[in-house]
Amino acid sequence: MIKALRESKGFTLVELIVTLAILGIILSISLFNITSWRDHFDYKRVCDTAEVLFDGANKKLTDYRASTYINDYISGIDTSGVGVNTSFSMDGVRTYLVYASAGHYGDTEGGKLIQKLCSDYVYDASVFSNGAIAIQFTVDGRMVSAFYSERGFDFSDSGFTPSCSESYLEDRFIGFYRIKNL
Repeated sequence: MIKALRESKGFTLVELIVTLAILGIILSISLFNITSWRDHFDYKRVCDTAEVLFDGANKKLTDYRASTYINDYISGIDTSGVGVNTSFSMDGVRTYLVYASAGHYGDTEGGKLIQKLCSDYVYDASVFSNGAIAIQFTVDGRMVSAFYSERGFDFSDSGFTPSCSESYLEDRFIGFYRIKNL
């Protein structure tokens, strides 16, 4: 038995190099997949947040419509204020797009409107400090869409419109939830 152990030569250098090369290839493939997987779930999370914002704003607007406060709310919107855009429409109906950047919810017209619509229904207040939000609704108080981004996107950017393509939104990690038609 001792003689058999002395004759054992172990692994050759070539075998070790081939093994390490195979392990390196497997590791690089798995790292790429892990990164893609993380990006996918980050995007899914911001889409889920946009859906929560949509639902919260929709509930508040529904309450306003039921109590006839909707006319006071809509007429009180300062359309010349920062964070309010009235140049969009859906199915021929004029809409408001209110938006605010991260941390600017108390100092812009759009930010104040978003907090008024969503703060009662959003479970995590850090949504307002960490991300940019845009909410689109019709002049009679029906929700159209909600957008959310944690990557510093500015919704006043000239390339953004509420009807932009899903690939545009996904490329910029902008979560969204919107209805198909009114």
